[in-house]
Amino acid sequence: MSISCDQKQRACNVLDDAVHGVTNAWSDETLEGIRDLMHSENFWSHRGADAFIRSFGGPYVLGQNEGKLKLIKGSPHVPLTEKICRGHNLVYTMIHFKKPPEPGFNTIIFGLNLRRSGFHYHQDTIASLKPKNEPMIPTQPVVTTVYYQKPDVDSGKELVLWKPLLNFKPKGDSLYLAARGIQTTHGMIHVQRAGLQGHAQHGIFHTPIFSNDEGGDDDETIVFADPRKGFRVAITARITYPDAETRLDPFIKNSHYQKLVGPDGFSTLRLS
Repeated sequence: MSISCDQKQRACNVLDDAVHGVTNAWSDETLEGIRDLMHSENFWSHRGADAFIRSFGGPYVLGQNEGKLKLIKGSPHVPLTEKICRGHNLVYTMIHFKKPPEPGFNTIIFGLNLRRSGFHYHQDTIASLKPKNEPMIPTQPVVTTVYYQKPDVDSGKELVLWKPLLNFKPKGDSLYLAARGIQTTHGMIHVQRAGLQGHAQHGIFHTPIFSNDEGGDDDETIVFADPRKGFRVAITARITYPDAETRLDPFIKNSHYQKLVGPDGFSTLRLS
């Protein structure tokens, strides 16, 4: 359905340029298909500890520091992963009233943690780290579907935080738009507008969490929520260059990556 510029501006004014709530982004049929895919034979590659990973459509580079980068090689898309890419494009467009940069989300990364909570603050593009950035377009947006095995008991036990914490600080004459963490029936979706990657970090943390400022020498972290009962998968959409694999060849030859993972998985997880 088309929308006039006037209608679009009025909607943006009401929503301060972002959607604040959603009940679900995926149909039950799609969620069931995602679950079946994640349980398929030799789907996962082991990252370490209780963490597993798999990429489709293009490569992805893990790590924040030179000498500690891991290259996750991408498998060819299957129909469901192509559908997930299209879905993340729609989620981004609905929230920001603007399409993601061309060619749109074309790579999907599945990141599984069995029990551990979240991952620390990080950036997916780092200006000074060319071996990490090379496969992805520069103005990288973020849309991640967080899928809980047991959302009825685990939803709300984790949250997404960004640095700067609020991201509402004006930048020039325009609003420096905040990234969003949106609660859904399957867990949550977190989004960040293209162009913020160079200024903001994000991470998933156990919640509620805060520092104890009541007079101790140590800045003790206090966590009140119970541990998750089931696994959590972050399904992250990225935009990679069509020739991303070729662009990485010089970095592979010069041993910029501590480890190469994939493209095929080798672990089958019998998750209840």
